[in-house]
Amino acid sequence: MNPLETALRQATADIDQLGYRWALVGGFEVSARSVPRFTLLARDDATRPQDLADLRGLLSIASPGDIAEARGAARLITERGFHRDRELESDLDALIAS
Repeated sequence: MNPLETALRQATADIDQLGYRWALVGGFEVSARSVPRFTLLARDDATRPQDLADLRGLLSIASPGDIAEARGAARLITERGFHRDRELESDLDALIAS
């Protein structure tokens, strides 16, 4: 099994364990109604200014449980080495504080 397949299988297991409905579209998992997002990982304020607006919008409707779930996802992404050298938990804290 190659590293991508391993990562996709683990992501599938994680999403199933959380009980979310999801679909595999073009090779990427998507969820239309989940507040915690991985936009922190893709965020680039210089080339993708909409990401910050989306994150602020999601944060405005997020419950404490949603934030805890997002924090857990950021931690898990980092632990598994998929964080692209970003400090995801610190980024989330900065977003919450802004």
